[in-house]
Amino acid sequence: MEQRAKDRVSICIPTRNRPNLLRELLDTVFAQTYGNYEVIITDNSDNDETRDLVAARYADPRVRYHKNETNLGMDGNARRAFSFITGEFFTFTADDDFWDADNLRRKVDLLRRVPEVNACFSNAHHILMDGRPHPQPFHTTLRPGMEAVIDGYYLNPVSLHFPPSPPLFVNTLTGLYRTAQFLAPMVESWECGSEEYAHWYLGLSGQRLGYLFDPLITIRDGEHNWEIQTGNGAVTNYRKSPEVRAAQLNRIYTTLRARRGAELTRIDRQVELAVFTFLVEQIGQAAVQYIGSFPLITVADFNAYIQERNRRQAAQAQAAQA
Repeated sequence: MEQRAKDRVSICIPTRNRPNLLRELLDTVFAQTYGNYEVIITDNSDNDETRDLVAARYADPRVRYHKNETNLGMDGNARRAFSFITGEFFTFTADDDFWDADNLRRKVDLLRRVPEVNACFSNAHHILMDGRPHPQPFHTTLRPGMEAVIDGYYLNPVSLHFPPSPPLFVNTLTGLYRTAQFLAPMVESWECGSEEYAHWYLGLSGQRLGYLFDPLITIRDGEHNWEIQTGNGAVTNYRKSPEVRAAQLNRIYTTLRARRGAELTRIDRQVELAVFTFLVEQIGQAAVQYIGSFPLITVADFNAYIQERNRRQAAQAQAAQA
């Protein structure tokens, strides 16, 4: 097993052509009250502005900057950052978010105190690209100074995708992870081009999670948050392509079962129905092409759901005309 530097946090920041936003993030990283960290920047930029920014403003031995010779795409850029991790803990952050000064200190503290927890999350602020508050704050409960250890099943596909939304906001961008336990699943997650693989792994493998109720991260809602890289290298906004989104979700679920099946102690019929229902909500009856990916449900389940969906949509249309 590879030896990791004790107590060190590896901060992974994939970036591309956004030096101004990256500077805002890095300024908050270097303002952290916890100083045992390394900053791993992997750069997909097609110019040298990010390299020049890092060299001029962040001449610190803790910074490890890597310019990619070719554009690796979002997924490949993230995986390259993970390949340089040396710390006992790691975190992954978008280049346009920023942190509270106590973000690392408080999460490291919880992981030190609670050894059975492999991931610690926090509440977060939600803003638009221009910095204004987002009209839809994250669903959460503010309890300043409080912390909890919660059941990882909280991140299962049922609670993540269907109402009512869970009362706590848990997102991979707010997480601090034990490298030995969680780096491999995170790499696999970005091979599927989505954080959902990591979420579902945590939710279905019997994990316990740390949670801090204070908003220690500010997450910016940019268009890139909804983009995925397809098999031919194209980047697609999945909100505009339900077919691509459905294929991605099917790939996430089937890959997770294939690679981590022995660890997924909490997969049941309800979980499979939830994932498959999400496919149906994306592409309707065409979702039947994926039924073979779900051994715990049948074509009869699919037909029953389609009938219920059609009935619900008809009732909604009738109510709108009334």
